[in-house]
Amino acid sequence: MTLETQIETLTKFFRKRPMKVHWLQLPDEIKSSLEIIFHSHSNLENVLFSDLGLERLKQLKFEREQIEEIVKTVKAEKEKSDDNQNISYVNIRHQVTDLLNLISLRKLTGVLEIPRSTLADWRNQEKKINNHKYVEIDSVIEKETEVKNETKKTSSIQNSNASNSNINKSDELKNLQEMINRHKGKTRRKYSQSEKDLILKLLDRFGSKLVHTHTKVSYDTISRLLRQRERGYVVPATKVRYLPVIETMRKYPGMGPMQIRDYM
Repeated sequence: MTLETQIETLTKFFRKRPMKVHWLQLPDEIKSSLEIIFHSHSNLENVLFSDLGLERLKQLKFEREQIEEIVKTVKAEKEKSDDNQNISYVNIRHQVTDLLNLISLRKLTGVLEIPRSTLADWRNQEKKINNHKYVEIDSVIEKETEVKNETKKTSSIQNSNASNSNINKSDELKNLQEMINRHKGKTRRKYSQSEKDLILKLLDRFGSKLVHTHTKVSYDTISRLLRQRERGYVVPATKVRYLPVIETMRKYPGMGPMQIRDYM
């Protein structure tokens, strides 16, 4: 297989895998192609390989060298020891632990030549440590959330009490309450411009909930006044064909849409 063919094979493989792939997870065919490139071209910045991603190639070469170093260490430990069962592999345990979740224990055992039982023990110990960390983190998050919620509740109660006290003392509320007494007993309220101005002032200072509670101005009216203010109190023109309908609604406010349609 020519060098150009090797490059084409690698390019196609990595284009389909935008995410990072560890050296251990590569198929044997891809490993073989990379091995040829690594041995033939020590300078990976060659323009031929620019499409493969220079950083990715460097990372894969580094990972391959890591695996080779682990295998050399394992062989050296076995040569020193008379009993292969009692080798601790202390020097490489941290490096191997990082590889445990990449491929199956069976394959990793074949690559590193470390007993499968040893790898299984390391993986179980790592899981226990991680689970313990997650439990501690979760408990800390729960406590922080509880403290934040309590703080929010306390502050909201304090703010609510303070706002209630302030709105009760405001002259705008007293004036508005006196003005809207004329609407008592009416099913529909038609507010004057001065009443609308007072409602908007109270809304800016205390919000819609307190204004509704103390003045009984409906939320629909509050929303409509805010929209009108945003538009500069521009009243949209009514089309001529709707004028009879509007006149009927004003004349008979108790009629619903279907009744008005039948009447018209």
